[in-house]
Amino acid sequence: MDIDIDGITQEKMDYYVKYAADRDVKISSLGYYPNPLDADLEARKVAAGHIMALIDVSAAMGVNMITTFIGKDKAKTVEENLELYKDIWTPIVRHAETKKVKIGIENCPMYFTKDEFPGGNNLASTPYIWRKMFELIPSDYLGLNYDPSHPYLLMSDYVKPVYEFYVGAAHGK
Repeated sequence: MDIDIDGITQEKMDYYVKYAADRDVKISSLGYYPNPLDADLEARKVAAGHIMALIDVSAAMGVNMITTFIGKDKAKTVEENLELYKDIWTPIVRHAETKKVKIGIENCPMYFTKDEFPGGNNLASTPYIWRKMFELIPSDYLGLNYDPSHPYLLMSDYVKPVYEFYVGAAHGK
C-alpha cells in the first residue's frame, strides 16, 4: 500500500493501521528508497528530510520500523562515501533512536539500469561495508533489511551474512 506522508494526519494514520488490521495484516515497516548520499545537495537534503518524516510517521502509527537505502555518491570512493554516510546518517539514526524506530537498510547494490551502472547507487552492498557502517554509527536501531538474492547476484556467499548480521547478533541488529 502506498502512503503519502506529506501532510498526513493522525486520522489517516489510524485509518491505514485499521485497514490492514481488518484484513489480518500487520504493517511491518514503512519503506522509502531514495539516495540520501546523492551528489546533488538538494536531492540529498530532500531524501534525508523525508526519511526523518517517515521515522516520525512510523512511530505515530506504532509500526516502529522503516526500510530504506543508505545511498551512494558514485563519484566518491567507498571510504569517502562512508564518511559522507557518517555525516548524513548519524542525525537520522539518532532521531530514530529517540522515536524508538528501527531502520532496516536494503542491501541491494542498485546497478541494474544504465543510470546506476557502474558502481550502483547504494553503498550498503557488502559485508565489509556493513561492518564499517555499524562501526561508524553503532546503534540498536540500525540494521539490515537483508535480501539474500543481492549477494547471490554479486556471486558472494549469501548465507554467511545471515549468521553474522542476524537480529540479536553481536551487532545488536
